[in-house]
Amino acid sequence: CYEYGLINGKIKEDRNTKPICSLGIAKNNLRNYVQNLQLKYKFKLTWVRLFYIYGINPNRNTLTNLLVKNNKKNPIILNVKIKRDYVNINYVAKVFFKLFKKNKNFGPVNLCSGKSIPLKQLVSKIKMKFKVNPYVVYKNTIQRNFEPEDFYGCNEKLKKIIQ
Repeated sequence: CYEYGLINGKIKEDRNTKPICSLGIAKNNLRNYVQNLQLKYKFKLTWVRLFYIYGINPNRNTLTNLLVKNNKKNPIILNVKIKRDYVNINYVAKVFFKLFKKNKNFGPVNLCSGKSIPLKQLVSKIKMKFKVNPYVVYKNTIQRNFEPEDFYGCNEKLKKIIQ
């Protein structure tokens, strides 16, 4: 979703992209390149724009892993103002499988929940799911300059495709 840039609110796939971070710029450039190849070679393309994925990943330092493994000695400091569109890794895998099986040209598709969820709510969900009680401190921390405070994807196109 970093392709979209600094946009607050609900974002549809037809929204112009204005990435500002290196990851967003690279993904946007790659999408443009692949879409130009598609015009020349006529292949099917579904470009999935992933929003914020959560879940256990043993090889990464994810928020879920931090919460589950927290030793209560060091607090996990989180921004109380953050709202994002969080999707579970298991849902992401299922959607990718469904899209792959369809073998169609859908163009850009937001893979998201379609909801703006406060980070505090996501943490509560993870705590309940894994039956953990990590040491979490919520503060008004400085926002990363390449992420808006509150944005989420429109998942209407995705819902129509995978139903």
